[in-house]
Amino acid sequence: MNQEKKDNKVKYFIIFIGVCVLATCGLAIYYMFFMNRTEEKELPKTSPKPTVTEEKEEKDVGTPIDINNEVVTSFMKTFQILDEHTVSKYYFHKGLSYNRNSVPNDVKISLAILSLSKEGKYPLEGLRRTFKISGSEIKQKVQKIFGEDVSFQHQTVGNNSGCDFDSLTYDMNSDSYTLKESGGCGGTLIPYIISRVTSATEYKNHLEIVEKAGFVEPLSLPNGDIAFNLYNNASKEKTIVSKESSNEVDAKAIDNSIYNKYQNQFDTYVYTFKKDKAGNYYFDSINRK
Repeated sequence: MNQEKKDNKVKYFIIFIGVCVLATCGLAIYYMFFMNRTEEKELPKTSPKPTVTEEKEEKDVGTPIDINNEVVTSFMKTFQILDEHTVSKYYFHKGLSYNRNSVPNDVKISLAILSLSKEGKYPLEGLRRTFKISGSEIKQKVQKIFGEDVSFQHQTVGNNSGCDFDSLTYDMNSDSYTLKESGGCGGTLIPYIISRVTSATEYKNHLEIVEKAGFVEPLSLPNGDIAFNLYNNASKEKTIVSKESSNEVDAKAIDNSIYNKYQNQFDTYVYTFKKDKAGNYYFDSINRK
């Protein structure tokens, strides 16, 4: 009897264990099935990604323009004024690079007054005259050359070269300049820049002008002949020739002869002129290559 009870307990235990196993398996199967269905329902619908077409910007390679173009020649005439023997003394041909804001005030003012003089407003002819010029006129000229937002301050500019003007004195109270014309500097051998524009390229928003330039220092030899020293720039970084004489008599012919013979040893400069909102060009920088 006791043995029979023991056997029954074992049977019931086995049945119980079996039921538990079946229940566990059933729950596991149900959970896996149900959760997979739920996850499938909850997955967001994804639409195919739109095809993105990348638009490549065309590189602005620029358009070459004639170096005798009026725009090119007018710009270069403006900046070649600084090659004259004034306070600025060959400023843009010293073998350095500048942007418009790094150009000193006295050079900007000199360029403005010399430009106005070349336009006939205040002719500097060695007659020792005095001119009154408003500060606003000088400022407007500086802004026309260097752009409206260029850094600039009025100041007095002295000039001990003996050429063009003796002084340009600024009066803050009247916001005006007094320009004292010099007596001229003729009859002396004055060093000068010899330069030629080699190319000009117009881009969408700027203009580039490439120039070759050297520095000529005329000499009077003991026998009365005229010779010259030639350098790659006004800082005299490199001597190209010393005491070279020329068979030419005409000054222009001498310059052409020098340039044609030695141009490959001259410095090369790139002038950049940018466009303002109105489409007008202004000087932005000069860089020596």
